[in-house]
Amino acid sequence: MLQLLHDIKVEIDQYRQDDVHVLRAYLYEALMLLNRAYQNLISMEEGNKEAGGTHISKFIELVGADMREHHSVRYYADKLCITPNYLNEIVNSAMGMSAKQYNCI
Repeated sequence: MLQLLHDIKVEIDQYRQDDVHVLRAYLYEALMLLNRAYQNLISMEEGNKEAGGTHISKFIELVGADMREHHSVRYYADKLCITPNYLNEIVNSAMGMSAKQYNCI
């Protein structure tokens, strides 16, 4: 991408009327690459949301099964193979409360 931007700058600096098609082609290529990168980013974010939803479901199941014995967020995070901070983040995002608050309900 950096090389492409450099080529665009060179074309602009050496601009001649008959080079407009070359410059347009470079710009289309830059837009195509940016769009592709954006689509990849969106796909990754959707994958992360789905993973968070899976963790939330498993967390709710674990709390239902173990809540009389275990009250530690770390316990549930370890069971889910995630950090306590990430567990709090996804629970807060999905339910509007911390994992500890949910565990105490």
